[in-house]
Order: sequence, then structure tokens, then C-alpha cells
Amino acid sequence: MREQYKLKTPIRLIPKPNGEQDARELQSRLVGLHMITFQIAGYLTEFTDGRAEIKIDRDAATVGEALNRLWKAHVGLRDRVLTERGEVRPHVNVFVNSQVVRRDQVLQVPIEGETEICIMPAVSGGASGFHHQDTKTQKRA
Repeated sequence: MREQYKLKTPIRLIPKPNGEQDARELQSRLVGLHMITFQIAGYLTEFTDGRAEIKIDRDAATVGEALNRLWKAHVGLRDRVLTERGEVRPHVNVFVNSQVVRRDQVLQVPIEGETEICIMPAVSGGASGFHHQDTKTQKRA
């Protein structure tokens, strides 16, 4: 006589994904991981093989942990974003889900689910060779 096996949990049908976003959400649910998307701006793309968007399909509890996974794939980027003491450099901004986060707190920010982390060099300076003319002192022809 054949022995039958019973499943401990019932089988559930999973709907077919309806687009890229649905596919990523489905993958996250199936694997138990969430997609982390890094947006890399400015000269920093020189250290990511020219890539401005990098997706990592791994779970991380904080922004710092997510960045550590990014550094493993793009080693040269770390020293341009963090100091030797592991702090975010003063001339670099890190945004989490389009939110401004203080530089001294961003690495500890918890992340859940789909997350976007934008790393952007700060913009400073001005135009060289620019001369302001005072219209009051100009002579009229």
C-alpha cells in the first residue's frame, strides 16, 4: 500500500505579476527579501562603473547595512562617501526615500521593504569670471 504525504500548510496560488513593480514585490514576498535601490549622482558614478542606479536584492535593517552591501560591489565608492571614521563626509548628502536625513544619523536609519537611497555630492561654489554691473552707475548713451 502506498503511503500518502500531507502538506502541513495548504498550497496557495500566487497571481501572475502585472508589470515590473508587481514582479519585484512578488519576488520580495517569495524570497523574504526587499529591493534596495541606490541612486548615485554626479562624479560618484565614476566609482560604480558609470551606473547611476544600482539595485541590491538583499535585506538590511539600516541604511548603514545597506551601504555596506553596496561597498562590497563598488569598493572605491566607500572612501568618497564615508570618512576614515565611518561617518558621512560633509560634502555628501544621503537621502532615504526622498527624505532629508541628518548626516550624523543617516547610517542608523531603519529601513523596511522597498527602499531608495540617494547618494549625492553637495553642490557649492559659483561662477568664476562673473562681474556684477551696478546699473545705477552706468552711463546712458
